[in-house]
Amino acid sequence: MDFRSMNIREFIEDHDGMALLKEHIPQLAKPLLIRPMYKKTLGEAFDICMKAKFVDPEAAQKVIDAVEAM
Repeated sequence: MDFRSMNIREFIEDHDGMALLKEHIPQLAKPLLIRPMYKKTLGEAFDICMKAKFVDPEAAQKVIDAVEAM
């Protein structure tokens, strides 16, 4: 599955993305942080988080690899 074009809502609801986030990036796996980004793609959301230095690049890469392996 293409990481950049997958919608956050699809990732969370259809692919059990919250469990993946809790495993690799627990600080991002909070509904109050995720819900406002539901209309964005994963690529856009991760770009925002990386720019704000909110997510460790190694942990983000693990999530990206897991999503692309779906």
